[in-house]
Amino acid sequence: MNLHLNLLLALLLPAAAHAETLTDWVTTALAKNPELAAAKQKWEAAQTKVPQARSLEDPMVGVDVERNSTRFNSYMDAEWMISQKIPWFGKRGAKASVAQLTAEVAGFQYLELVRSLRGQVIAAEWDLWLAQRTAALTAENRQLMEQFAKVAQARYEAGKTMQADVLRAEMELAKMANEVTTMEREVGVAQAAINKLLAADPATARSVSNAPALPVLEVSLDQLQAQARQFCCILMSFLRAVQAKEAGVRVAKLENAPDFEFRVAARQFNGRSGIQEYDTGVAVNIPWLWRGKYRAMQSEAKAELTMAQAEFDNEVNLTMLEIKELYTKVESATRLAKLFEQKLLPQAKQLIETTRTNYEAGTATFLEVVEAQKLWRDAQLGYERARADAGKSHAKLDAVAAPWGEFEFATGLVTKDMK
Repeated sequence: MNLHLNLLLALLLPAAAHAETLTDWVTTALAKNPELAAAKQKWEAAQTKVPQARSLEDPMVGVDVERNSTRFNSYMDAEWMISQKIPWFGKRGAKASVAQLTAEVAGFQYLELVRSLRGQVIAAEWDLWLAQRTAALTAENRQLMEQFAKVAQARYEAGKTMQADVLRAEMELAKMANEVTTMEREVGVAQAAINKLLAADPATARSVSNAPALPVLEVSLDQLQAQARQFCCILMSFLRAVQAKEAGVRVAKLENAPDFEFRVAARQFNGRSGIQEYDTGVAVNIPWLWRGKYRAMQSEAKAELTMAQAEFDNEVNLTMLEIKELYTKVESATRLAKLFEQKLLPQAKQLIETTRTNYEAGTATFLEVVEAQKLWRDAQLGYERARADAGKSHAKLDAVAAPWGEFEFATGLVTKDMK
């Protein structure tokens, strides 16, 4: 009895010390997770490349001193020059498109981590709840076995059964005591898993005070797969990579177009003040002389586009398969949990009560009592495991296919009218 009370206190005290909700945990994870912070910085760094790609090259400024002798302290005139290179029409815009789309690839990778992290925190909550319930149920079943052991001892002392029943009871109690200790350790492991996601001290006490709600599949498999094509962030990142490579093909084609350089020069003769002459000029490069280089550049860009498209198609197939697997897991686990709740748990409870009554009356063996007690324990744990499996699979399913929420819209990367 004392062991049972100590276990309950151990489970309740952390909840009193850290009365946090799942929302608190998700908020903390999004704010402190180092992998997420690195992904956000990568996205922000990529965005700074857009204005760089759109900008002109730096202008060139210089002076040309003309002499009619080898003496450096004597010169005829000084010619001051400034020049600016202007790329062919559309080149800067195409390069900016590549940079913008590449930045969006990093942005959707960041959002993918956000959604994945949410799912991991929800799954970790289910794991902690399952560990707590398993520990508590193991302690409760040990207490129940203690009651059976007392009945066996009383019947043995009254000469109504053999000593073997008492020994079996003691063996079961010893095994259950070890299971209780193991389950208590599992609670600590589940707490450490949450602390890792929250970037907190692994020893920080955590507790789930109320059972998480059993998830409900509100849409069909086909609807979820259609949602994923619109809202799955990893798919959007692959799609943006394809679009960036398409823009890269346009850049490669435009590289074959000439660039212009405009030049202005002002001449000042030695011994005179002010500017005496102005020169203006324009130059153009001739990319057609080296056609092989530009053809190779275009071939490379087209090959990268083909590769990006293949990677996108493969990711779509993997995502559709993942959704189907997760949907099946949620549906199966939910159905199993309802089966336990509606039929198996009541039957297991009735069985153990009937078997106990029959044993006390001498019409059942102690082995039957032990078997009934195991079935009762397995039914309780099976119910909790089925609920946890459904919850964790549903969290992963949401991370893949759920519509965007306030957090995603707040980043500015996605809008409500995006398709």
